[in-house]
Amino acid sequence: MDTVPGSTPVFLTEGSNPDWSPDGREIVFSVDDVSVSAGWKHYVDIWIIGADGSNAREILRQERVDGPEYEDVFPLYREMAWSPDGSLIAVSGYATLYFVRPDGVLASRIGRWGRFPDWTLDGRHIVYVSRSEILILEADGIRGVFGRERVIHEGPASRVQVSPDGSRIAFASPRDPETGKSRYQVGVMDLDGSNVRFLAEGWHPCWSPDSRRIAFVELDEAERGRALRVVDVDGSNPRVLLEHSGGIVDSPAWSPLLPDETATPASSWGEVKHRHRSR
Repeated sequence: MDTVPGSTPVFLTEGSNPDWSPDGREIVFSVDDVSVSAGWKHYVDIWIIGADGSNAREILRQERVDGPEYEDVFPLYREMAWSPDGSLIAVSGYATLYFVRPDGVLASRIGRWGRFPDWTLDGRHIVYVSRSEILILEADGIRGVFGRERVIHEGPASRVQVSPDGSRIAFASPRDPETGKSRYQVGVMDLDGSNVRFLAEGWHPCWSPDSRRIAFVELDEAERGRALRVVDVDGSNPRVLLEHSGGIVDSPAWSPLLPDETATPASSWGEVKHRHRSR
């Protein structure tokens, strides 16, 4: 959907946890499919589709046989994040982070329990959520080389995302910083974990391409997504983009800045991105 409040969403396909390719032409997402025709089989697939809904293709498939009593267990593949150079997609899994090429070739994996992975601007580090902290890991997914890991924020969190200018991280904390009660808050902090600030109630924050705004999901009393909101990074100017009565809003993904969306002439998209982020 467009970012103008009240815009009508365009349906592409069924799926969840979307993330845009760096050139804005494709979207990676997961498909959770349960079949009971030949026993209880739980399939979790990773797909890529064109931003216009064309050329949908499966790149990774995981089959797991469960019983109906396990229907609420998280699937193996969950959230994805496309690397800044477009060469890899980080995929979170149970006790493992995977690195997959867009053509479906599994490049490497690392034994870490983590969710909501995202890349730093230089593509050399992965930020992700552990059970009770946010970590940053030196990572070369193509070669399967992983270096130092350090904690940058203590406490449970969800949906961490590095800002497009590479300077800050948005995240959601399930506890109110003032009272300690369970209530999701959207926060931002510097890349090293300093200068933590909370902006609004909600979860699943997502940066605008100019790093000036954050889209997030507003929750109802049952902690289900009822609206898509956006707020400036200083906490001002909150507004509703989409209200969904009778459905659930979840996992927004903001498209990257494309060359034809700027008035800056340049010979390549990478140069346009560089100039935009330097302003």
